[in-house]
Amino acid sequence: MKIKNIKTILLVIIIAAVTLAYASSFDGVFLFDDHSQITGNEKISSLSWPWAFMENVRRPVLYLSLALNYAWGQEKVFGYHLFNLAVHGIAALFLFGCISRTYQNAKHEEREPREGMWMAFVVALVWAVHPLQTESVTYIVQRVESLMGMFFFMALYFAIRYMQQRQFIWLMISTVACLLGGLTKEVMLAAPCVVILYDRVFVSASFKEAFTKHKKLYAGLALTWVVMLFLFFTTQPEETPTAGFSFKGISPWLYAFNQPPVILHYLKLVFWPASLVFDYEWLPAQSLGVLWAYMPGTAAILFFLIKDFKNRSVSSFLGLSFFIILAPSSSFIPLKDLAFEHRMYVPLACVVLLVMIGVRNIFWKILKDSMVSDIFTVVLALAIAGPLGFKTYQRNKDYYSEVGMWKDVVVKRPFNSRANNNYGRYLLEKGKVKEARQFYERAIQLNPEYADAHLNMGSLLAQTGRTEEGIAYTQRAIDIDPGYAIAYNNLGAAYADKGEYEKAIGFYHQALDLDFKDVGVYHNLGVALARTGRPYEAIENIEKALALNPDFQAAKEHLKEIKGNLQRLGDSEQP
Repeated sequence: MKIKNIKTILLVIIIAAVTLAYASSFDGVFLFDDHSQITGNEKISSLSWPWAFMENVRRPVLYLSLALNYAWGQEKVFGYHLFNLAVHGIAALFLFGCISRTYQNAKHEEREPREGMWMAFVVALVWAVHPLQTESVTYIVQRVESLMGMFFFMALYFAIRYMQQRQFIWLMISTVACLLGGLTKEVMLAAPCVVILYDRVFVSASFKEAFTKHKKLYAGLALTWVVMLFLFFTTQPEETPTAGFSFKGISPWLYAFNQPPVILHYLKLVFWPASLVFDYEWLPAQSLGVLWAYMPGTAAILFFLIKDFKNRSVSSFLGLSFFIILAPSSSFIPLKDLAFEHRMYVPLACVVLLVMIGVRNIFWKILKDSMVSDIFTVVLALAIAGPLGFKTYQRNKDYYSEVGMWKDVVVKRPFNSRANNNYGRYLLEKGKVKEARQFYERAIQLNPEYADAHLNMGSLLAQTGRTEEGIAYTQRAIDIDPGYAIAYNNLGAAYADKGEYEKAIGFYHQALDLDFKDVGVYHNLGVALARTGRPYEAIENIEKALALNPDFQAAKEHLKEIKGNLQRLGDSEQP
């Protein structure tokens, strides 16, 4: 059979394996940030020009994909999951292409061309079905990682083709892919650096030669940095910064010192993905004494990789690429959360390839036959991919319900305040008030400065008739976060329940000062104004609510009631 036909069969097997592993993902529901980015994001609900979802965003390609999904099926999850699966499958094919083409043009003994097809197959297969990828594929809004990853592998693949064939079309496609990746997620900053490392190890004899021979390529890839810097300086985050040097939650140095144990945890999950966690809320260790044990090992690894890079070693290329790709999220740039599994989406390929090369070399040393070594490597990879794919299939089922997912996180990370709070909220939606309160209390105990937990506790107490206690918790949420619009609305509702409508009106106005598009606040304000004998102001605010949401049934009923009362009083016209 021709090599081309064998490759086609292998690619089909990869896609089939991915489809089987993620066949259980289509029943996954919207979770966590999906609500703010999709179900509660009015900007993606229309494709009319000018596109609202392109306003003040640093990840326009992500929001374009969400808008297209919304146009196709609104809030039906099937289309979102299908898109994510397609992106992941395409990324796996381009990863195959990168490895295969590298081996085809290899000059070093450890990169014999005839190994390429099989090595590309086993790496792409294991990478694609690995359960560590589920957060980037099944968690809908985290397509931002897999979509960026797809563009990352595309940019690298077409850069390789340009280096090999020097055709301008490959340079253009690589540049466009890199740019699209940069407009998807900031991690794409690492792509040009990885291409340069690749050039130095596999193509050029020195960095000087690489920049001289492929200067047009690097000029094109550098456009990604220019565009991303432009977006960074011309957009303003709508919320308090949770990333970058403007984030005040942790210093750059402390963040960096906390990363070695996080990276070690990522590597553990590569080899033993038995306990995956949706949301770690990994708290930084404040004592350098606790972290110091990790530093010599990390420094030694980096020193070895940099030193070995002079020998054009594949292992040094993969090791340095691993750290470079993780750098935007696992270095000196502080982020609110130290650890998330989706950050391993692209770096996982470096680890899998390095391991598979090592396995193949071991077989070669034992068997002294390249062909037999390839066969043993493929058999071993298939034996590994089977259980990994099954674990992925099972892990996807954790995404079937929000309450189930947060319960899973609470069990695995009992000291996670965010998980306790969210699990409590979904228990309350199920009518389990007593249990919900226990988890809210636990969240507040773990993090006394957690505004959302105080707000939820306040709402629960208000719903159970303990209004004064509810007001105290809600006021505490505002003290912690003075810009918390929902808290002002809830406080207004609590005072309205007590019949103190003037106080309620004041809090509703404060809520609108922070969020002038909140439909519920306009409606609540209108009702409170009506209760204080100001029907015309009430009508004005309720009509604003209906302008924002024409299907708001409660607003329609209250508007009808207020206008009816005016007519019965013989005062249907405003004086």
